[in-house]
Amino acid sequence: MFGQQRVRLYIIAGVKDDTAFAPLTKKEISEIAWQRLDELQPTSDEKSVISRSITGLKLYMVAPFLASLKSWISSHQPPVAPRPDMPLKAMCVWKARNNSIGSGTVIMESHIK
Repeated sequence: MFGQQRVRLYIIAGVKDDTAFAPLTKKEISEIAWQRLDELQPTSDEKSVISRSITGLKLYMVAPFLASLKSWISSHQPPVAPRPDMPLKAMCVWKARNNSIGSGTVIMESHIK
């Protein structure tokens, strides 16, 4: 609950990086893009709905979910087959493209121990 409003975060694992997201709402969602979790800043005020990334991007309703999202991700790591030519730590497990306004590729990494 956030105030009097119920707010939910839905986590869908295995979404491909080339998935085209098409929200049906008008003027509510300005952009859908992949963001690095380590670049998302928690807010100083727990009740704040707007937080910022380290690049200054304003994010709505992200901060209340950061701790639980990071916890879910750490407990649901994708299985990685051992490869002799690859180290087990700091493997890139997926790449995501951010197609908004000329942005480049964002690489999300998983540190597997």
